[in-house]
Amino acid sequence: MIFNLIRYLNNRSNPHPSWTYVVLGILLLFASIQPVSPLSAQENKPEQKDTKQAEQAEQPEQPEQPEQPKKEVVVKNATRVEEKLAALNNLYVPIHWTDPATGLALGGFDPIAYLEFSKPKPGDEDYEYVWHGVSWRFMNQGNLNAFKRSPSRYAPVYAGYDAYALSQGILSIGYPSLWTMHQGRLHLFHTEVNLYLWSENAKNIKQKTNENWQSLSLDLPRYKIE
Repeated sequence: MIFNLIRYLNNRSNPHPSWTYVVLGILLLFASIQPVSPLSAQENKPEQKDTKQAEQAEQPEQPEQPEQPKKEVVVKNATRVEEKLAALNNLYVPIHWTDPATGLALGGFDPIAYLEFSKPKPGDEDYEYVWHGVSWRFMNQGNLNAFKRSPSRYAPVYAGYDAYALSQGILSIGYPSLWTMHQGRLHLFHTEVNLYLWSENAKNIKQKTNENWQSLSLDLPRYKIE
């Protein structure tokens, strides 16, 4: 077709023969351009998905970070706090309850008489001994000496506060006339009802009393052990 057109143009009386070659060049240019079908375009299009997968495959895997032992740190911190509180308790002890009228521990009653006579008996002002910042009185020199050798054995537990009330989370003073011996130690109470309730279930109440005493006793005045 192209050659027939050239022959036609040459046979005509053309005052500008050079236009024949211009037209020829344009026709050859269009003839060399091949249309691209949609199918071939899709085939030549690079697959982005495969490229992303290849990039991910080339990236080195990050090592898994070990879990931090947070619970262990908390437990260690709690243990340290308990150790510090224990050390503090060894240096500063709660001051025993004293009679507001006399300023004497146990209201002036001899703490050893509870074991010796199974009832409270008043001490003598001639036999007085200061322990943990308060004055204690005794019936005779023998009792005073026994107390000096082992005061923690004869002094009431919980600094003379109601043992049953402590189990209920209450800090209440105990009276020397309301008492009982439990595990060889003197326990005081604020009311007869509390004394009865303790006596009926002391074994199960004791643990709760000890736990509450650790926290409630922090509000009491303390005496530094020399």
